Amino acid sequence: MSDYLEVTLTGSDGSVWDLSGPAAGDQGVEMRPKTSGLFEPPNKTLWIKSAFGSKYQGHKVQRRDVIFSVQIYGTHAAEWRDVDSRFRMALGNYDTQFTLTFTTEDGPRSLKLRLLEQPKPYESGGYEDHDPNIFADSTMTITAAAEQPYWEGEVETASWTLASGTSGSGTITLPGNPGDVPIWPRWTVTAPSKWTLPDRSWGQDLFNAAVADATRTVVLPTLLTGEDSHCDANPQEEAIIAANGAPVWQRWNGRGILYPIPPHTPPQTVPISVTSAVAGASVVVEFDRWYSRPWGVSSWQPAS
Repeated sequence: MSDYLEVTLTGSDGSVWDLSGPAAGDQGVEMRPKTSGLFEPPNKTLWIKSAFGSKYQGHKVQRRDVIFSVQIYGTHAAEWRDVDSRFRMALGNYDTQFTLTFTTEDGPRSLKLRLLEQPKPYESGGYEDHDPNIFADSTMTITAAAEQPYWEGEVETASWTLASGTSGSGTITLPGNPGDVPIWPRWTVTAPSKWTLPDRSWGQDLFNAAVADATRTVVLPTLLTGEDSHCDANPQEEAIIAANGAPVWQRWNGRGILYPIPPHTPPQTVPISVTSAVAGASVVVEFDRWYSRPWGVSSWQPAS
């Protein structure tokens, strides 16, 4: 147990288990020492042969596999069996996810996991050659995988509202990115409207346009009444989705928001504007907080 670190597991059934920290074991389960995969996401570097050896081409983040074990106990056999059963159900099955949350002075960071293989109960303790009911105490080793390999902090948002009229402009302060992983902004805009959003390169030369795109903006398609829309810069997600299901992406002609926010980017105030709108039209931007590790690797502490 540590007073510096709290570890909780939120089950696929919504149950909460205090595995480490001041409340460790309150539900009859504690995390055992020696874990694997919690502190660095696996990466594979890419190289090609060159005249003088090999030339670096980049890297790809791999699936994060996590192994940890827990101690499960009760004051008598019946209580132990109940705790053991409920904790196993909290882990869910291969189609559901549970969440590990580490909380330090850096704030809470969570990692969503699903079972990679069957848990291994009653094997890790030297005393487990006998019926676990005898001791009302047992171990369980869990091997799980994270589809999203980064620890997630609390999402931060910023917004801007058109006070009056049908068009206007102003500024919005983007929350920046204190973490060590690029993040993708998500915008939610109201309709009817035609928004111009910031999409700066932030010095990244992803499209050989770091300088040209230093102040880049992107104009969304004209949105009709009922077409409040969600715009996601993440290339793994749909670029724009209307609340009423209208195919607004067809009007965007293949455009999209291009740039992620690079690691350790401080907050910045950028311009924003809207036309063809109504008074009260608004935009909200969400910034995830992604980190390679459950603590540290941050250039500042996000607002709590």
